[in-house]
Amino acid sequence: MKINILLFANLREIAKQSSLQLDVSETAIVSDVIDIVKKEIPDIAPYFESIMIAVNMTYVENSYKLNNNDEMALIPPASGG
Repeated sequence: MKINILLFANLREIAKQSSLQLDVSETAIVSDVIDIVKKEIPDIAPYFESIMIAVNMTYVENSYKLNNNDEMALIPPASGG
């Protein structure tokens, strides 16, 4: 099944892209996709300790079961002054 990944803020800058599409198994959960993203874009791996994850605009846990054509947003913490 296909999952669309949206990258924001510094994740977007590091990856040099705002989104990517992954083909994953029908039984995939959020943590499976995180593992794939870490392998495909290793420079953003350290950020996964603090990012929030939303699927179809709702925050979810890493155990959330994904569905075909879901949109998964990787949202780093806000920063600034």
